Amino acid sequence: MSGPMMLQPPERPFDFDVLDAPGGFAWWYVDAFDASGNGLVVIWSWGLPFLPGYLDARRQGRPEPPRARPSLNVVTYRDGEPDFYLLQEYDADRAHWTRRASREVWNFESSRFECVRSGGRVHLLGKLDCEVPGMSGRLTGDLRLEGPAVHLARTDELPDSPHGWIPISTPSDLEAELSVGDETLLRLRGVAYFDRNASTRALDDLGIEHWIWGRSAAADRTAIVFGLFPPEGQPPLAFCAQLTPDGAMTLTRTGPPRLDGPRTGRFGMPYWSALELTGRDGTAVRVAQDRIIEDGPFYLRTLGQLGLDGGPARESVTEWIRPDRVDRDWQRPLVRMRVHRARARNSMWLPLFSGPRTGRWGRLLQSWRGRP
Repeated sequence: MSGPMMLQPPERPFDFDVLDAPGGFAWWYVDAFDASGNGLVVIWSWGLPFLPGYLDARRQGRPEPPRARPSLNVVTYRDGEPDFYLLQEYDADRAHWTRRASREVWNFESSRFECVRSGGRVHLLGKLDCEVPGMSGRLTGDLRLEGPAVHLARTDELPDSPHGWIPISTPSDLEAELSVGDETLLRLRGVAYFDRNASTRALDDLGIEHWIWGRSAAADRTAIVFGLFPPEGQPPLAFCAQLTPDGAMTLTRTGPPRLDGPRTGRFGMPYWSALELTGRDGTAVRVAQDRIIEDGPFYLRTLGQLGLDGGPARESVTEWIRPDRVDRDWQRPLVRMRVHRARARNSMWLPLFSGPRTGRWGRLLQSWRGRP
């Protein structure tokens, strides 16, 4: 049996070999949002499929290994709007991933993440120190996450696949404080979500036409929905998962999702206003979208409400990805405007799409004045 995703054992770290799989990827993901739409997303990765040129290289028959493309993505939100954005790509020798016993460490130049498992708990400490395009002040700050180590209480069978996913710790407590130069950017305390994804094959080579993932994290429960739609004519892989405060995860396969209210984003990316799934055990989930907070040609992030078994709806975050639309020729110059390569030539428009939301036009003009 094969398919687009398998469930990785939570206690088993990814194999370092994924870094050498041509066109593959590995990423670690943390998010936290409050009811007002204030929040934080941090992704550290090797072979992030959204980096310009990465998937195209595979399509041209010269795939790169993930270890050649390390990156760090930090986004903060205020009132449901992106307030700060940075996607920083590093030279291969400037990023390192090490592991010893129950401790993993990821270094990206001056930024560092350390994850320790101890006594059934997960402790994540992140220290950020990044250049910000067009600014003399750097992005600095700390995030601390603590929560239960996820363990599988019950799971329906998922297909064997080169693509593996699993939550690491959720629901978790997160404290974060970030600054740009001398200005405080974000202070956040809340319930966080922490997971990982990896594949030895490229994102657009997994037989996924549309990827939908959503979660609602609260102190008493985290609910997750996943829908992976193959090309037309093949059944989707869909499931819902629930995690309790002790980290116990129950995963249930569902029938085909019901998608209501077709919509398109500003760049033509399709999504739906509501998503409903019914598990084989009768579990019913409904995710309704309130607003788009990140809008692109191949990726959307939405805020909304997730209801489980007729219970009260909780604030939710949903991602929508179309792998076949990633890294196409027409969009690549637009994506380069949002990616900062350390010690490399970047798009002349980069300061307009990176850093704090306020002052971007001024930083852009200042960067132009400083050009030779």
